[in-house]
Amino acid sequence: MSIAAGANGGNEGSDRNAKRSRRAAVAPPWSWTLACGLITMALGAAAVLLPLSQDRPLAESAGWILLIGGVVEALLGTTCVRSCLGRAALLSGGLSGITGLIFVLGGWSELFPMTTVVMLWLFLRSLVLIVHGLRGGRELPPIGNWLLVRGIADAALGATLLLSLPIIALLVFAFGGSKEAITTFSGLLSISFIVTGISLLGTAFAERRLRSDRGLYRPSG
Repeated sequence: MSIAAGANGGNEGSDRNAKRSRRAAVAPPWSWTLACGLITMALGAAAVLLPLSQDRPLAESAGWILLIGGVVEALLGTTCVRSCLGRAALLSGGLSGITGLIFVLGGWSELFPMTTVVMLWLFLRSLVLIVHGLRGGRELPPIGNWLLVRGIADAALGATLLLSLPIIALLVFAFGGSKEAITTFSGLLSISFIVTGISLLGTAFAERRLRSDRGLYRPSG
């Protein structure tokens, strides 16, 4: 009787693991992730040009980059809500979109509060990505690892901004927003988007490989 009960318990545990694996395996078509990565890298390249923008205020230009990037990532997340990748994309994209709206609609003109908001965005997004990366690493390690890369990069960029805040505040106070401070702001924003884009490209190729290697790995919808 105990042997049978143990066997049944083992079967139930196997069934739960199989169901968890099937849930983890649901993902968007890899081409969607690839397209999202390419768009995000293009936005990162656009962020490099922010110091050269003369037609629009810095906050508005940065806001549109964040808003477009957030919407694209959130849309990717809606295609695979049941996976760690999908939940991470929804939350990360939502944070980016909200931050972008704050800049676009807020009429901001001072660099120091903008830098503070971007720093908070980086830290919050890194927390989301690292948590989901650790969860995803137990289910699909390649995809979880790419989420961790993004999270660690954003945490490092946020820490860099935190350490740079006194210098930026001094430059803004003395010169009203120097070119060096604006370049630092746009450069860190650009790096975050480019790392995100590269990670999404890596995720896309991992999805394609896993889809061909595992019969239970399939696109959602």
